[in-house]
This record gives sequence, structure tokens and C-alpha cells, in this order.
Amino acid sequence: MSRTGRTAGPKNQDWVRLQRKIFSRWVKQKLLRTRPEIQVNDVVEDIKDGVLLINLIEVLSESKYDGKYVAKPKMSIHRIDNLNNGLKFAWSKGVDMKVKPSAEQLEKGDQRGTLALVWAIMMKYIKIDDGSGGEALNAKDALLMWCKNKTAGYKGVEITDFKKSFADGMALCAIIHKHRPKMIDWESLDSSDPIKTLKTAQDAAEKYFALEQYITPDEIRRLDENSMVVYVSEYYYGIAEQRKLDLAARRIKKLILLTKENDRLKAEYNKTARNFKATLKKVEKVLEDRTIDNTMAGAKRRLEEFYDYKAKDKSSLISDQLNLESNYNNLAMRLAHHKRPEFKPEKGCSLKEVEQDMLHLEECEKERKIALHAELNRQLRLVNLAQQHESRYNKIADYCKDKQEYLEIREEISSVSEAQLALRILDGVVKENASMIATGVAKLKSLSAELKKEKYENQKHIESRDADVDSKFKILNDLAKQKKVILDDHLKREEFIEHVQELNDNHHNQFDKINEWAESKRTNLQTHEEISSVYQARKYLNIFDSTQKDIETSKKTTINEFVRFGNEIMGMKYESNLSQYIFDLRQYQNKSFGADKLQDIQDRHDTINAALEEFVTLAQEKKKYLDHSLATEQEKERLRLEFADLSSDYLKFMKFAIEDAGLHDFGFTLEEVENYQKTLEKLTTDARSQANKKKEAIQKTKKQMDALSVTENPYSTYDLNQAESALRSLEKAISDRQSAYDAELKRQRDNDALCKKFAQMAEPFSKWISEQKDKITISKDTLEGQLNFVTKNISSIPSEKKKLDPLKSLQDEMEKKGIQNNRHTSLTLKDVLVQFEQFEIFLTRKKKMLEEEIEHQKLRGITEEQMQEIEENFKQFDFDNSGTIDRKELTACLYSLGEERSPKEIAKIMQEYGDGNEISYERFKDFMIVIFGDTDTKDEIINSFILINRGFKVAKKDLMELVMDDHDIDYISKTAPKLDDGYDFYAWTEDVFAR
Repeated sequence: MSRTGRTAGPKNQDWVRLQRKIFSRWVKQKLLRTRPEIQVNDVVEDIKDGVLLINLIEVLSESKYDGKYVAKPKMSIHRIDNLNNGLKFAWSKGVDMKVKPSAEQLEKGDQRGTLALVWAIMMKYIKIDDGSGGEALNAKDALLMWCKNKTAGYKGVEITDFKKSFADGMALCAIIHKHRPKMIDWESLDSSDPIKTLKTAQDAAEKYFALEQYITPDEIRRLDENSMVVYVSEYYYGIAEQRKLDLAARRIKKLILLTKENDRLKAEYNKTARNFKATLKKVEKVLEDRTIDNTMAGAKRRLEEFYDYKAKDKSSLISDQLNLESNYNNLAMRLAHHKRPEFKPEKGCSLKEVEQDMLHLEECEKERKIALHAELNRQLRLVNLAQQHESRYNKIADYCKDKQEYLEIREEISSVSEAQLALRILDGVVKENASMIATGVAKLKSLSAELKKEKYENQKHIESRDADVDSKFKILNDLAKQKKVILDDHLKREEFIEHVQELNDNHHNQFDKINEWAESKRTNLQTHEEISSVYQARKYLNIFDSTQKDIETSKKTTINEFVRFGNEIMGMKYESNLSQYIFDLRQYQNKSFGADKLQDIQDRHDTINAALEEFVTLAQEKKKYLDHSLATEQEKERLRLEFADLSSDYLKFMKFAIEDAGLHDFGFTLEEVENYQKTLEKLTTDARSQANKKKEAIQKTKKQMDALSVTENPYSTYDLNQAESALRSLEKAISDRQSAYDAELKRQRDNDALCKKFAQMAEPFSKWISEQKDKITISKDTLEGQLNFVTKNISSIPSEKKKLDPLKSLQDEMEKKGIQNNRHTSLTLKDVLVQFEQFEIFLTRKKKMLEEEIEHQKLRGITEEQMQEIEENFKQFDFDNSGTIDRKELTACLYSLGEERSPKEIAKIMQEYGDGNEISYERFKDFMIVIFGDTDTKDEIINSFILINRGFKVAKKDLMELVMDDHDIDYISKTAPKLDDGYDFYAWTEDVFAR
């Protein structure tokens, strides 16, 4: 190129034209950001007034020109003066040229001189110089490395220089595809068609970072290496500038994702809480159902269902509650660390309200458990009462069978005394039946009434037994009435027979001893017979009466009257619908009444009259004796019957009392057993008192019998030894019952102590879990502080878990002893285990959540790919593998990562993140996280919208589409208020930050 701008040939002229265009573009780009008022279309023409040169050096050197120049020169002298000042300013900033152009050349539009000056400025400021005066790093190499980094892994792309490597357009397409995969269909590219491929790259670059297509694809292929460096740097700077837009889009995207997720978590929490509360209501409704089916099987089944619920459904509910708490805590932490307002769940769904609902559920469970155990105990008691009923029924049935067998017997009666004895025995049985009804049957009916009142499941069996007992006693009553009629007939018949026999005996005596009657009567009247029974007393009274009658008759009658009397006797008979009796005369058939046996009636009359006078006194004495004997014997008979009744009643009482003492139904809970103490004392006192009263009554009657010398009693085989034996048996039964009660009381107290011990361990342990969880949940400490606390809790899990071992041992012991209900706590081992397991899960989740949040905050949105790129570039520029880089290495490394920084900025970075001379990888990474990372403050979000929308006060869809994903734009269009021809992102930002 000549100083006048003439070229040697067309090809060279074409090359110069391309270079001029590219250099102009480079200058324009450098001024566009800070000096947009300076228009650059053609650097050769636009540099003529000197204003462009001074502004360019100010921007590139980051220093203010301290001289004066004409801002809008009209005259050539002013332009030349400006150019001289500009050249001096450039030389002072280190721009160096072997052949320096003059101000006049530049003012006249010397193409070669102008382009040479621009190239010198490029080499000064494109080179990576740390300002230390040492050797500058080659920007060309740094740019080449940046290109290599961005195209690594792309098939068919291998960058070695700035000529051939870019000729087919694949490298430029790869660089864009790396950042905007949707802009280029990589698989459709064809390296054999470089013009088309380069056009694809240009179209994408224009759309991506607004790179004008100021040269054609064919011109790109003809660029020399230096021009290609400048052209490719357009991509570098365009992408670097676009990264700010990407960062803005990423911030908005992150905010949208955060807001969506927060809204989703809030809605999910409220929905989950509502569903959880609805589930609790359903469970409570079941637990509050006090409907019973009045069966033992039903009571056991419902209790099994309850404990199955506790083991399964309740564990699931606890898990759901902890998950709900975890969701809330996760959301709360997200909101707090993103500086969002505290989440307020809908009414009734706060953690405190859910906790209250769970506490209410536990109250329902407690009430349900008490009710179920009470029902089971009631059913056990009913079964016990039913067993007592059956036992008493069987004994009554045996009694009735025995009595029925007796009542159905038809005794052979041949005397009055036998008939009277049978009637007395029957009367004793009737009284015994009445006593049995008043005692045994009454107790049976009492049990029946209680079972009926409690709606015992087998009440029909009970009623059937009761009806059978009533039927049996009706049968006994009917049989007793029938037997009474028969025995009454026997008595009447035998009394008639006895009377006839007495008449017969009198007649026989008159017939055989008529001549000796006076002597016999005297002897009779003088004799006081030994009387030992009522029968004997009555017999001798009858004899006495007969004797008297005989005397009277003899006084009035004769032998003919005697004969008439004999005929009358032979004609007497007894007849009823049950039996009959006709006097048997066979014993008289061999006897006759001859006249030779008759004495003189008058003599007999005189003799008899004399005897009769004597008989009056004797008769009075004997009558008195016989009446007394009869009264004595009647008293003895009464005492015998009374003794039989009392002893029978005593033995029956003792039998039932012993049986009652054998019933060890003390209750099913400690409270019931302890309260039974007074009942037991009363039962014992009453049993002994009644036994002693009945025994004393027997002894009293026995004493009266002894006073009358009664030694035999056909109505009873009872003796005092039986009484003592029964009393000893009762005392043994009472003693056994007391021992059984003491053992049961001890068992209940031991079991209660075991339950209390379990509760004293389970309750604090459960409370500790809740307290630790609450501390973690409501903690306002830093994330690191929270993580330390959670980690400390996790490390204590093994030692805390060991505290469960004693609980497990206690639970095993309680199960071995059959303990199902613990009045000291509603907690079961399963409850505690589930709570502890959920606490472990909670800690693990919380730890992971905190670690992720801490890492997220540290990375501030840095992707793994970006982090890998940072690490690889650091290693590439750590030439001596020292783990640190110096200023030059940092400058080159940042350039390769798309971050071009001035010497001042590099010095500041070295000072802030290093020791001023070197910076380690960890500190370098911290710096890059600050650079590449993003934050989501309200101002940054609004600035991001402003940046994306190029300063417009509303969000425009067409501008957002350039950098934002479709679903993010769609979200904004649906949630942001419309304003003018766009969306009010100010109001939208305020809204999302307020929730």
C-alpha cells in the first residue's frame, strides 16, 4: 500500500478495501458503548478532523486528554491541530510505529497511513499488557485459545490459526452454536459449502449479538490473518457483550423459576395441608365412633384394628406430617434466603394449627383406646358373669334333677308315722326349693338382669337357661303338690287304719278278757309307759281313750251290745280316689262267743261299777302324763325339723359362699383392682357374719334338742363336724381369694410401674425429637450455622438411637406380660420408632437442602460447564504449575474466558483476591463466581429488563425473544400487567418480590 493509498493491483486493492471496512468496524465498536455520539462509517474519512482519534485513545487508555481541542473543527488548520494533539496523545500512551504518519497525511485521507495508525492502536490495546512495563501477552494467542475453548468437541472443527481454520465457516458456526444451540442446526452444516456456512454464521451473529453483515462470506474467505483476528474479535466482543444479556435473561429466568417453584410449593403445601387435615377429620370420625356390636369378638377385633391403625396408619400420618413440615421448612428457607416475605398458609393450614390437629387426634386416640379397653374389659366381665351364670345354672339343674327324682318316688306307706315322716320330708324339700329360689335362683336372675342390661351377646342362651330353671321349679312345684296330695291320702288312710285297728284291739280285749277287764283296766291306768315319740304318746292316749270308752261302754252295754259293737267294727271301711281299706276279719274266724263264757251281768256290773269309781282318779293322772308326753314329743319333732331346715340352709349358704369366694374377678385395671379392696373386705365380712349367724342358730337349736335328750333325727344327717368343716373350707376359700387378690394387685402395680417407666423414657425422648426439629425449623441462623447444628444432630444419631434399646426391652417385657394399655402415655414403641426414623429422614433432607442452598449461593448460578471452563483455562495459563497465576497470566486467562479487563482492573483484582502479585485457583474461582454468577435483587431484575429491552420502560416480546426462552416469555405475558405496547415489568417485579 502506498502513502497515497494507491495499490499495486486489483487484488491488493480488494484486500485494502476489506481491511478498511474491518478497521472502521473495530473503531466504531470501541466507541459505541461510551461515545455513541461519534459516528464512524469509514475510519479513513472520519479520522480527518482529529476528534475521532482523541476520543478513541481516551476510551482505550481509560484516561482523559488533558489538552484542548476543537470539538467541531471547520477549517483545515483546526483539523490538523486536532490530529497533532491526537497523535501526541497516542504516542504518550505507548502507541508505537516505525513509520509514523503526519497530521497532514491523515487530514488529507492517506489510506495507508490511517490504516497503519489504526493497526498500531489495535496492537497496543488488543495486546494483553499488565501495565508493568514487561513483555505483553499476545492477544492473538489469547483469542485463538478462546476460540479453541469454545469449539472443543465439535466434529470437523480444529483451530490452529486465523486463516485456514476459519475459511469454511464451521469454526464461527461452532462458536455461536456453543452459546445459542437453537440458532444453528449443527447437523445440517456442510463444510464443503463454505459460502453457505459462513452466511449461516453471519445470520446467526447478526441475530445473536447484532453483528452487521458489513462484509460478505466471500470477503471473509479472503481476509488476511490480521483482519481475521479483528473480525473474529467481533464475535468475541459480541458474545462477551451478549453475555450480559444472557446474564440478565438468566436472572429473570431464575426469578421466574423461583417464583413458579415458590408458588407451586405454596399451593402444594396448602393442598397437602388441606388433604392432611381432611384425612385427620376422617380418622377422628372413625376414632370418635363409639358404636359397639356387644360381642367379645367385636371388642377384640376393634382393639386389634386400633393397634393396627397405630402401627400402620398413624405411622403414615406422622410421616405425612413430617413431610408437610419439611415442605414448609424448605419453602420458608427458600423465601428467607431469597429475601421474600414469610409464607402465610391459608387459614387452618399453618404448622401450629396442623400440630394442634395432630394433638387433637392423639386425644381422640387416647379416648378411643380407653373406650376400647373399657369395652374389652366389659366384655371380659360379661363372659365371666356368663360363666358364673352357667356354673350356677348347672348346679341348680343338678339340684332340680335330684329333687325331681325324689318327688317322682311313690313311697310304700304302712303307718301314720311313716306318712307323717314323708310329709315332713316333703315339707322340707318344698322349703328347700323356696330357699333355693330365694338364694341360688335369685342370684342367677341377678346375673341375668345384669347381662341383659349390658346387652350381652349371648343373652338368648342366658334367657333360655333362666326359662329352663323356671320350668324346672314349676315341675318341682307341681310334683310337690301331687306328692302332697298322695301323702295326705296316705296319712288319712293310715290314721283310719290305726283307728280301726284300735277299735279292733278294744273289741278283741273285750272279747278275750271281758272277765278280766277290770283288772286290766286298773293295771293300765296305773301304768306310766316310757314314751319316746309322738306316735307312742298318741297311741297310749288312744289306748287311754279307748279304755275310758270301754269302761263307759261296759257300764252301758251288755254282751249283746258287745256283739253289736263287734259287728259295727267289722263293717267299717276307708275309701278315697287314691286308696281304700276294708277291715280284715280273718284274725277272728277261729274265735266264738259261747254263752258259757258270759258271767252274770249284774255281778260284772257291780264289779265294774266299783272299778269304774277307782278308774276316775287313775284316769286323770294318766291323762296328765300322756298330754305332757305328747307336748314334749311334738317339741322334739319341731326341733328336729327346725334343725334340718337350719342345717340345710347353712350348708347351701356355705356352698354358695365358698363358690363366690372362688370367683377371682377383681377388675382389669390397676384402678379397678385397687378400688375392689373395699368390696373384697365387705364380701369377706358379710360371708363370715352370715356364716356365724347361721351356725349360731343351729347351735341354739341343737342345745334345745340336747335338753330334751333328742339323739336321733330322721330329717337330717348334719352334725357339728360338718359345720366346722364347711367353715374351714370357707375360710380357706376366703384366704385363697385374698392371696389371689394380693397377687393380682401386685401384678397390676408391677405392670403399672413398667408402663410408667416406659412413659418416663418415651415421653422425654419424643419431646427431645420435637424440640430439636423445632429448633431446626425456626432457626434464623446463617445457612452455615444451621448446617453445623444439623450435622451435629446427625452425628449424635447413633448415640441417641441407643436410647431406644431400653425402650425396646421394656416393650418386650410389657408384651410378655400381656400389657396392651398404658395409662401413663399414649405413645407406643412404634410411635417413637417412627418419629425417630422420620427425624433421621428430616435431618438428612435438611442437610442436603442446606448444602445445596449453600453451594448454590456460593456458585450464584454458575453452571458445571462454566466451572469446568474456568478450571481448564486457569490450568492452561498456570504455565509453571504453581497453582497460582500472575498479572499477565490472569489477563490472558480472563481474555480467553471472554473477560477483557484494563490494567487498572487487573491490579484491583490481584489486590482483592490475591496478594497483589499472584492469585490462587480457589480465589480465582471466587472471583469468577462473582463475574459469572448472578443475583436476584429487585434492582438487578429491573436493570435486566431494561438491558434486554434496550432501555424501553416496558417489556417487549420481540426483544425478549432474542435472549429469553419461550416459556419464560409466556409466563411474563400471562402474569405481568399490560402497558402500552408491552408489559409493565416494574409492577411485575414488585409483585413477584412481594410473594
